[in-house]
Amino acid sequence: DDYLKQYHKSENISAITLTANSGETLTTVNSGYTDFSDTQPISSTNLYQIGSITKSFISAIILQLEATPKLHFNIDDKLATYLPQYKEWGNVTVRQLLNMTSGIPDYLANDNYLQDFTNNPYKKWLPEEQIDYVAKKPLQFQPGTKWDYSNTNYVLAGMIISKLTGRSLEEEINSRFLAPNNTSHLRLKNTFYVSHQYPTTITSRMIHGYRFGGNIGKFIPLKTDITDFSLSYAGAAGAMISNTEDISQWIRALLTVNKILPAKQLEEFTTLVSTTTGKPLKSPNENDPNGFGLGIGLSYVGSDFPGLIFNYEGMTMGYRAQYIYVPNQHLIITAT
Repeated sequence: DDYLKQYHKSENISAITLTANSGETLTTVNSGYTDFSDTQPISSTNLYQIGSITKSFISAIILQLEATPKLHFNIDDKLATYLPQYKEWGNVTVRQLLNMTSGIPDYLANDNYLQDFTNNPYKKWLPEEQIDYVAKKPLQFQPGTKWDYSNTNYVLAGMIISKLTGRSLEEEINSRFLAPNNTSHLRLKNTFYVSHQYPTTITSRMIHGYRFGGNIGKFIPLKTDITDFSLSYAGAAGAMISNTEDISQWIRALLTVNKILPAKQLEEFTTLVSTTTGKPLKSPNENDPNGFGLGIGLSYVGSDFPGLIFNYEGMTMGYRAQYIYVPNQHLIITAT
């Protein structure tokens, strides 16, 4: 309540939800209203865009595919094997896509793309169209030598999933994690992935999101209601909708061996590079506090804190979602 009161206007926030999940008990609190009219208080039925937390779903599918022997697929395979059309990036490995050490430019930092998106925010973007904005640009650095966050990496990963499975990314996410009869036996009843515009059955439950920052700032005015914009602009890099309780369930399942990933792939998922140097990082520490796995962070936050924390922040033009997982206390805190 205090945070919302302080930042409601300066950060264009309409509402906040927070969940604490100990594994045995789950507590959720809400503050705010569904939009700036301040007429409808939010409730547990409301939903948020979760941005880049989507990336952990993409990584999970990639790692499940690696664990499927008949595919003969390995995350150290090169991009040229699956997407040979991107010749400039052919030597980048799938692992380097997922841990952000590829050197591939970010299409969401490309002004031409942002201008074209602004001109038609309801357009259905195909991943190939987005990549075209940066496809002819050289790598920003030699793969594996630095760390740089690029959404293009996960759009490419989504294309590899479709190439390997012969199905759309939407079909794969649903059949593996979201459908009532999903193969992972999860109960994520409030989590959705649609590649374009969500149906009104879902958007009617959305907290309204208002443009507050990011690269898009020079194109779309502050406080613009972006709730109904096509999430195809984020695609595999960040187009999911969920709530705090589902996020906490997902993260616990993802980090539990043999729930989503076998032991080998779970170890790969949590194998780190330094976000400072891009080099392998065995464990975050005071001098190198932030490590990045295959779509998850692990951080050292101080000697007075109970151990390292897994963490991630997802962001779209009008939403933020974040989780921290404190393994030593089995506690997951999620906020949207």
